[in-house]
Order: sequence, then C-alpha cells, then structure tokens
Amino acid sequence: ILCFCFITVFVYISKVYEYTYYIYQVGIYKDEMNKDNKLNELSDMGYSGYYYMNNDQYYVISMITDSKNEIRKHATKLNGVIKEYKSIEEKTVEDVLIALEKGESDD
Repeated sequence: ILCFCFITVFVYISKVYEYTYYIYQVGIYKDEMNKDNKLNELSDMGYSGYYYMNNDQYYVISMITDSKNEIRKHATKLNGVIKEYKSIEEKTVEDVLIALEKGESDD
C-alpha cells in the first residue's frame, strides 16, 4: 500500500510540473523548394512559419504555443494538424524544434 501511495504522489507531481506545447503542422515535404514555398505562403498570410527536418522530410509548422485555446483558434484559419509535445522543463520555440528534429516525441 505504501508503494502505491508513493507511485500515486510521484505521478501527480510529474503531471503538475509537466509542460505541454501545442504544434500546428501545416505540411510535410520531401523537396526543400516545396517547404520554402509553404513558408513563403505562411509569411504572405502574416504567419511566422517554422520547420524542422526529420527522416529526410521537412515538417512545416505555423504555430508553437503552450495555450490550447490559442492553437484551437489558429486551427480555424489554416488547414493542418494539432500535435502535442510534453516536456518536464520549460522550453523555447527553438528548443521544441530541436527536440522534434532529434525525433523526441516527449521529454
């Protein structure tokens, strides 16, 4: 019973100190020119586009945020997919992109 209590407390504390980042992916491209075209399209629409490379593919992102409401609102304006990235430490947009490029799905 004591072991169960420790595990429960550990899981609860881990969830409290876990950061969730929402990523809005708008494309996956093999060709760099297609990636650049999508980033230019995002820029023309007034969005800051990001990308990372993994498994020889370019993943284009239009938003990275820690706000679920913000990403949902953003999703109504563009076609794409909302993804989540969880970390035990706070990260910058650049840190999240680096982690995704390394293939880390969660910290």
